[in-house]
Amino acid sequence: LIFVGYFLFITAALGTIGLRKVLRVFLVGSTCYLLVAWGAYLLVPSFGRFYEYTDATTTVTRMGGVAHPNAIAAEASVALLVCCAVIRDRRPGQRMGRWASVGWALLITLILATLYATMSRTAVLAAVAGLVMLMFDKLYGRRGALMLVGAVTLGASGLFVTMLTTTESVGDSAVAAVTKSDNVEELTSLTGRTEIWAEAISLIVQRPLTGYGLDSAASVMSEKSVGTHNLFLNVVFSTGIITGIFMLLLLGATLYLAFASDNPLFRGISTFVLISGLVDDTLFASFPCPITFLWISMLMSMSPPDRWRHSNTPSSALGG
Repeated sequence: LIFVGYFLFITAALGTIGLRKVLRVFLVGSTCYLLVAWGAYLLVPSFGRFYEYTDATTTVTRMGGVAHPNAIAAEASVALLVCCAVIRDRRPGQRMGRWASVGWALLITLILATLYATMSRTAVLAAVAGLVMLMFDKLYGRRGALMLVGAVTLGASGLFVTMLTTTESVGDSAVAAVTKSDNVEELTSLTGRTEIWAEAISLIVQRPLTGYGLDSAASVMSEKSVGTHNLFLNVVFSTGIITGIFMLLLLGATLYLAFASDNPLFRGISTFVLISGLVDDTLFASFPCPITFLWISMLMSMSPPDRWRHSNTPSSALGG
C-alpha cells in the first residue's frame, strides 16, 4: 500500500506541476533533510553519529541519526545529480545571477561534506558515474579538456600530498583511503557482500516463487547480513522470480536510458541506480527513498526518442 500511494502521489505531482518543479521541490526537501542531519551530527553526537565496528575493538565514526549513513549518502548523491541537472536547465546564453551562483555553491558544498562525513563508497562511486553520464555531452572541446585536466590535477595533487605526509607506501595509503579497516580484503570481498549474496541465493532457492515478503531480508537472513545488498536479489528475495523477471525488464529500460537518452538527468539517475544497485538494495526498502521517487518519476516521464532528438534547448531536458 505504501508503494501504491507513492505511485499515485508521483502521478499527481507530475501531472499537476510537471517534472521541472518537482525537481526543485525535491531539492528544497533534500536541503532541509541534510541540514537536520548535520544539526544532529554536530549538536547531538549521541544521536547523530554512527559508530561502525571495523573489527572487535576499532570503530569509525560516520554521520547517522536521521538514517543509516548509507541512506544519508544516497540522499546527498541524488541531490547532487539533481543540482547539476537543474543548473544545466538554462536557455542558451542565459547567465546565472551572482546570488544564485553562491546558493548553488553552498548547496553543493553541503552535499560534498555530507558524502565525506557518511563515508559511503558506494554512494560516491555511483554519484561520480552518474555525473559522468549526466555531463558527458559537455565533455567535448575546450571545456571538456579543462575539466579533464582539472580532474587529473586534483588526483595528482592528492597523491603527491599523500606521499609527503605518510611514511607508508603509496599502495598502502591508497588502500587506507578507500577502506574503513585498512585491509585490502574489504575490497576483494566487497565488504563481505559476496558472502551475503551466497546466503541470499541459497534462501531464494528454498522459496523461488513467492519469496519471503517485502523487506523481509533483515529478519530472515543472518544478523550480520541485514539485507541482500543487491537490487535484483532484494526483489527476488522479497517477491519471487516472477516479479524478478519484471524487474529485469525495468532494469533493461533503465540501462537503455543510461546510454541512449538525450535527457541528461535520466542518464544520471539511470546510471546511479545501476551502479548502486549492484551492491545495495537501492530502490525497494520498506519505505520508498528519494532515488525510488526519481526513478519512478523518470520512467513515467519518458518521452518518445523523436521528441528528445528534436529538443535543442537545455530547458527541455528536464521536461515538465
